Amino acid sequence: MDGIPALLHRIAAALVLLDAAALLDCMAGDLAGTLTEMAPDYVTMTHEILGGLAPADADLLCQLIRLRGCWSVTEAADAVGLSRIRMASRVRDFLEQGLVRPATPDGTTRFQVLQIVRQLGVDPVTAGKTG
Repeated sequence: MDGIPALLHRIAAALVLLDAAALLDCMAGDLAGTLTEMAPDYVTMTHEILGGLAPADADLLCQLIRLRGCWSVTEAADAVGLSRIRMASRVRDFLEQGLVRPATPDGTTRFQVLQIVRQLGVDPVTAGKTG
C-alpha cells in the first residue's frame, strides 16, 4: 500500500473483520478491485490524476512503470532519454501528484511508481481527456 496513511488505516480497519491471510488473498488476486472496495475515494482520485496527465507525462509514467524496482533520477533519465534536470523536474511533479514515492533501500535517493498506479495503469492515448 506504498505506506499511504489513508490506505493503511482502511486496511487496519478491514483486519478487524478479516484475517490477514484472507485480506492478502484478496489483494494478491485483484489489488485495484480490493482497493476500490476498501477506499473508493482514493481509487477515484488516482484515476482522475492519471486521466488528467498530459500525454507526454502519461507516456513518461508508463516508461517509469517498466523500470525494475527502485530507480534514481539519473537511471530513469538515462533509460528514457531525458536530460537529468528534466527528469528531476518530472519526478518532483509525480511526487507532488502522489504517483511516485521515495524509496531508499540502500540509503541512496531512489524512487518507485506507486503500486496502485501500476495496477490501474496509464493510457497515454486518453491522457488529458478526463471529462
